[in-house]
Amino acid sequence: DIKAASLRTLTSIVHLERTPKLSSIIDCTGTASYHGFLPVLVRNCIQAMIDPSMEPYPHQFATALFSFLYHLASYDAGGEALVSCGMMEALLKVIKFLGDEQDQITFVTRAVRVVDLITNLDMAAFQSHSGLSIFIYRLEHEVDLCRRECPFVIKPKVQRPPAAALPEGEDMETDMEVTDVAMESSPGPSAEARPAPAPPAVPSTSAATPSPRGGRCPPGLGVHGGDPRGCHGGLTPPCVPLPTLGVQCIPQRAALLKSMLNFLKKAIQDPAFSDGIRHVMDGSLPTSLKHIISNAEYYGPSLFLL
Repeated sequence: DIKAASLRTLTSIVHLERTPKLSSIIDCTGTASYHGFLPVLVRNCIQAMIDPSMEPYPHQFATALFSFLYHLASYDAGGEALVSCGMMEALLKVIKFLGDEQDQITFVTRAVRVVDLITNLDMAAFQSHSGLSIFIYRLEHEVDLCRRECPFVIKPKVQRPPAAALPEGEDMETDMEVTDVAMESSPGPSAEARPAPAPPAVPSTSAATPSPRGGRCPPGLGVHGGDPRGCHGGLTPPCVPLPTLGVQCIPQRAALLKSMLNFLKKAIQDPAFSDGIRHVMDGSLPTSLKHIISNAEYYGPSLFLL
């Protein structure tokens, strides 16, 4: 508790006094050196956090330590000191470690924000440690956890082009197919004398039949019967899944997703990523973004104010 209070005091001094005391704090804590007191303390804390065989540091102390790092990185002198001591590698380890506890998520969020501030000064260390791949992989992991609670994804409707826009060969083939279908479906002479069979009786239901995937169908067109082509007789699935109502992403995970998307937006526009950004859309990033866009109510409005 005393160590955590000391770190909170240093954080307050950095936040209130700013530049007059910042250089003294950097020198006293050895922030600019790889083997300085603060960098070694941060690396030990992170290693205890990601290694299950080690006893983790107290939650209050770790929270105060990451908060102190964030306020240091908010200033150019502190950010340059963190770059000099090689803090990027340790912070990326926190982001890469897939811990699902809520306390772990808060530390990952703080690490993402510190990385966001450090990369404003130096992007080389982030690139050399495959930082972009780690961010995208972590984003995919968090979205997959949210997908268990809210599996809905928007499926765009594919519309066929008008007949006038089709090539001549395709137009002729379509006409031939329609003619064949009409000939097969037209009744013969003997069929006119036979009475049409009565439609099967449909049990009356007061509500629509629920779908196991979250959608609802009209009576008689549920999962166990009805038109196999879909609820409306088209070539659509039997029941279209709907977004899950009343379920929201936990605030800690929503804050993490917002911080990661905010950084990715900056990184994609950075000229330093011009070579490595080309194949990003071939991975899992589009799928993750599609799920977030499809479930605006689940993720909350703050995620869309980037």
